[in-house]
Amino acid sequence: IDFNELSRSPISQMYEYEALKYELNGYHSFNLNKNGGKIRLIFSTDNHQTIILEFISINHYEDFKNKL
Repeated sequence: IDFNELSRSPISQMYEYEALKYELNGYHSFNLNKNGGKIRLIFSTDNHQTIILEFISINHYEDFKNKL
């Protein structure tokens, strides 16, 4: 599966896949707690081929922004 397929898959939609915006452009996330939870996997891609786990966020991106 490539990144484009991953971003459109039903499983990705179930875990609220989203591309991040603004200063976090280029990063993406999955929400591990369905229905509005706060544990998110933040990742980037290498030319849309390799997914690189960057951070596990428990504070809705604020902790990840502080790390940047």
